[in-house]
Amino acid sequence: MPFADELIGRHTVQNLISAVQTAAPAAELTALRAAPALIEPLSLRERADLLRDALLADLPGDYAALARTVRVARDHAPQFTGWLIWPVTSALATRAVQEGGAAAFDDAMHLLASLTGRLSSEFAIRPCCGTISTAPSTSSWAAGPARPTPTCAGWPPKAPAPTFPGRYGSRTSWPVPR
Repeated sequence: MPFADELIGRHTVQNLISAVQTAAPAAELTALRAAPALIEPLSLRERADLLRDALLADLPGDYAALARTVRVARDHAPQFTGWLIWPVTSALATRAVQEGGAAAFDDAMHLLASLTGRLSSEFAIRPCCGTISTAPSTSSWAAGPARPTPTCAGWPPKAPAPTFPGRYGSRTSWPVPR
């Protein structure tokens, strides 16, 4: 089992800074640049939370502004993959929940799905559940093609996990009865 620093460490912070700079070259990224000095004693979850909070501090504005930055990074920064996706998806979900409204929620679900192939969005979806009526979004999750997804619980994946396909993408890391 890898250690936290092998999954989300200084190298992850540097890749995240580079990807965000590609997407938002004018952003100063003060909190992200301070993260390498703070990350070492933290658990894996605390590391993800530190980077999520740094992203939210360094990229102020509404949900739509953050989502635009993430889409540019997704589309134009090759290093925008792997474990740095966890804090990014958590930042998206946090900002969407803070903003409220069905439009931000629905867009966040679509964007999280587009990032899930790079690393599971399983932790990011949790704050979304129960904030807005998630029934239309989560029930439609089960209506589309399945694709293998790396998850936090099984990295690297040894075999494809059963998935719930859907309009927002597909994945689950817990066993599904057959």
